[in-house]
Amino acid sequence: MKLLLIFGYVIMALILLLVLIMVVPVEFKIHGEKFEKTFLRARVIWFKGLLGFHFRLADTEKMQMYVSVFGLKKKIDAHLFNKFKGDKEKPERKEKDKRKKYSRNYIESDFLRCALISIKKVLRHIKPRKFTIEGRVGFEDPYVTGLVCAVLNMFYYELKKANINVNTVFDDEVLEGRCLIQGRVVLAYMAYIALRLYFSRPVRIKQDQKFEEVKSYVN
Repeated sequence: MKLLLIFGYVIMALILLLVLIMVVPVEFKIHGEKFEKTFLRARVIWFKGLLGFHFRLADTEKMQMYVSVFGLKKKIDAHLFNKFKGDKEKPERKEKDKRKKYSRNYIESDFLRCALISIKKVLRHIKPRKFTIEGRVGFEDPYVTGLVCAVLNMFYYELKKANINVNTVFDDEVLEGRCLIQGRVVLAYMAYIALRLYFSRPVRIKQDQKFEEVKSYVN
């Protein structure tokens, strides 16, 4: 009886943990500058920093990545990504043909419309709460700088509303500025959108499976 009670508490704790993982927002922040010194920092934290992933890249430093768990930091070796990329086997031709065959089934107006709606909802959900880009840009050829200036002027009000302020410089070749992007993502909402998109896929994908015929012989 006690074992069943303990098992029930464990199941309840796991369910509660899963609910918290899906409901608690994942916060992200990207901060970068390019002036005399260049750096880029990015972080993704969970449960107000109890779990997190951190990235840093600067001129005078090597790329740094580490994960944090309850305040304890563990550095990630960047060479591991190259190793995994090199060890990845190329898919066989039959597998490619199979994927190509299934991909054709997704090219339907209803599914594409649902996919576009889902993408729009995802972009609206992950829209940063803080978004700022400021900078100066200039090219060696003034003609190219003029084209960039014309494009920026065409979208002046839209860029101003989005906190994007980029000034063009005609008498110097320069590319400098700063950016700040900060927001959050709720995994439960992302999973909901993914499930809706999954169940809206064409039905004939399920009906495309073929099974080998098993012959029976009677003596």
